[in-house]
Amino acid sequence: MGDKQGMMEDKMAKKIKISEMSYNIYFLKILWKINPKRVVFSFLQQFFSFGEWVFGSVIFMKYLFGAAEFGRSFAETALFIAVAMLVIFFVSGFQIWMQERYIPYTNPEIYRKLNSMLFEKATNVDLACYEDVEFYNTYTKAASQAFSRACSVLDDTACMFASACASIFVIMTIFSINWVAGLFSFLPMIGNFFFSKVINRIEYEKTLEGTPYVRRQDYVNRVLYLSRYAKEIRMTNIKNVLDETYEEAYGNLLGITAKYWKRLCSLGLMRGVLCFPLVFEGMWMYAAYCAIVEKSILIGDFVVLANAIVSTTWMLMSLTDSITRTYQNGLYAKTLQEFMAYEAGIPEDWEGIPAPEKVETLELKNVSFRYPAQEKEGKYALSHINYTFYAGRRTALVGHNGSGKSTLVKLLM
Repeated sequence: MGDKQGMMEDKMAKKIKISEMSYNIYFLKILWKINPKRVVFSFLQQFFSFGEWVFGSVIFMKYLFGAAEFGRSFAETALFIAVAMLVIFFVSGFQIWMQERYIPYTNPEIYRKLNSMLFEKATNVDLACYEDVEFYNTYTKAASQAFSRACSVLDDTACMFASACASIFVIMTIFSINWVAGLFSFLPMIGNFFFSKVINRIEYEKTLEGTPYVRRQDYVNRVLYLSRYAKEIRMTNIKNVLDETYEEAYGNLLGITAKYWKRLCSLGLMRGVLCFPLVFEGMWMYAAYCAIVEKSILIGDFVVLANAIVSTTWMLMSLTDSITRTYQNGLYAKTLQEFMAYEAGIPEDWEGIPAPEKVETLELKNVSFRYPAQEKEGKYALSHINYTFYAGRRTALVGHNGSGKSTLVKLLM
C-alpha cells in the first residue's frame, strides 16, 4: 500500500518542463475541440474592437484633418464619413451580438463539457487520492476555475494578438510624424509588463494560500444549505462545530489579505504613475511644444499624434495585461493539465481478478494502515485488525469519530 501511494504522489508531483505561457495552448485545444466557432468568433471580436479603435482615433482623424491640406472635396470627405459610419455600425452590431447572444449561448455548452471531462477523470482516480490533501486541493482548484480560466485564456490570447497588430500600426504612424514621440509609446508597455507580472504572481500566491480555507467555507455553506442535513443539524450540536470551522477559515483568509495588501497596493500605485500621468501629460506637453514652439508638425498632425499616443498607451496596456493574465492563467492551466494527466493505479475499467461464483468469507489478517500524513508521527489509523466477514451475515462497525470505521470500509472496497 505504501509503495502504491508513493507512486501516486510521484505522478501528481511530476512537472511538465515548459513555460506557463505555453500551458494556455492546452486550454485552447480543449476549447477548439468543444466549440471551434467560439474560438474563431472571439478572435474576430477582438480584432474588430481594436480595429474600430485604431480607425476612429488615427485613420479617421488623419483623413479628416488632412482633407484641407490635400485639397479633398466636401463630397469626397462626406462619402468617407458615410462609409466610416456604416463600418462602425456593422462592427458595433457584431459586438452586441457576441455579448448578448453568442457568448451567453455557448458558455453553458463549454461549462458542461469541461465539467464532464473533470467528473469523468475524478471518477477514475484512486480512492486513496481523496485522502491526500495535496491531490484534493489540486482537484478543487482545477474544478472550481476550469471554466472561468478557459474563457479568460481565449479572450486574453485573442486580445494579445489583436492589440499587438493594432499597436504596431499606430506606433508606425507615430514614428512617421515624430520619432521621439514614438519612443514615449513604449514606456507604458515596459512599466505595465513588469509590474503586472509581479502583481499577478503575488495574486496567484494569495489565491493558492487561501484555497484550503475557501474550500472549508464552501463545505460549511453546502452542509447548512442542503435539506438532507437539516434534521441532523437540529438534532445535534454540529452547527457549533461548523460555525467554528467557518470562523477559523474566515480569520485565516483575513490574515492572508493582511499579509499581501501592502505589496499589492504599492506595486499598483507605481504602475499607475508610470503608465498614465507620466506618459499622457508628458506626451501632450511634447506634442504641444513641437506644434506651437518648434512648428515642426502641423496642427492636424498634433491632433493625430495626441490621439495616437492615447490609443497606443491603452492598446499596449491591453497587450501587456493580456500577456501577464495569460501567464497567470498558465499557472492554473498547469494545475488542470497535471490533474488530467494523473493515471490511476487501478483503472475503473479494469476487469479485475476473477472471483469464485460465490464468496463465503472475507477475512482480514493482521491488517494495519496509516495515511501519508501519519507517517511522520508514526501513528496508524488501523493497527493489527483481525476479522472475518461471512456471506449473508450483517456486521455493524461501531466506534467514536476517528476510530477507523470509514478507513476499514475503504480498505475492504
